Amino acid sequence: MMPKYTLTYTHPVHYWLTILSTGLIVLSGLALSILGTYLAFWSGGGPFVTKEGPITLMIMGGVLALVGLMGVFATGGESRKGLAIVAQILLLFFAIQIVTGSLTLSSKSAVESTLEASWDFAYKHSPRVIRDVQDEYLCCGFKNVTDRSYPKTSPDACALDPTNGYTQSCYAFIRKDVMASRGIVGWTVLGFAGLEALTVGFLVSLAFRIPTDEERKSDLLEEHRRLLGEVRGEGGSAVGGTASDSGYGGAGGHGATGGEAERGKGRGPWSTVQ
Repeated sequence: MMPKYTLTYTHPVHYWLTILSTGLIVLSGLALSILGTYLAFWSGGGPFVTKEGPITLMIMGGVLALVGLMGVFATGGESRKGLAIVAQILLLFFAIQIVTGSLTLSSKSAVESTLEASWDFAYKHSPRVIRDVQDEYLCCGFKNVTDRSYPKTSPDACALDPTNGYTQSCYAFIRKDVMASRGIVGWTVLGFAGLEALTVGFLVSLAFRIPTDEERKSDLLEEHRRLLGEVRGEGGSAVGGTASDSGYGGAGGHGATGGEAERGKGRGPWSTVQ
């Protein structure tokens, strides 16, 4: 009987789809790290875009790339344990990213309160931050041109300053950039979460096709017995054929010897005497 599994335990299409999905996980991790770096150092929003979120993206992206690389090697080596470990880690990432992405896209009121608190803190403790924001967006104040603007000499000092003279407040500009950044992060995280769910499906189904160590040993033993039986069968047939040939030749030989003996009797010395 043929063994339950062949030399490879995976269907080629299934195998390469899993390799492709885990490879995409590696690329998505690198993309998250790049996105986090961009948001931390080059995106708009000035000091009102906190660094904690982008730095978290950078760390998560690096870890996700390593996990994807583990998945590639586990798939190539047909390691059931390795596939299970990678699937569990990706499930954890999936849950975290679903929650993070949903909160990022839905918490608009939290953005407004955060901007309000950040502007008030900067106005009281770091007025130069307010000046930098006003210069960046060509605006004065937070909700209006007299709302905690810089310089602090008078409420309308910024709007009346001949070097500034900005007539628009800063809130709309800051909020637009912050919401754009949060939208990019939210949808990117949710998209990668979908890819992770698909990859987990491939990993789990592939793991079920791969046997355990005990099943591998059983299959190898069964294959060994089958091959040994074939070798013994071929050997028995060869020995049987040789024995038959020897018996046939021997019988013929004995017959010839008997005939010669009969003829020899007529040629014996007693015949000469006669």
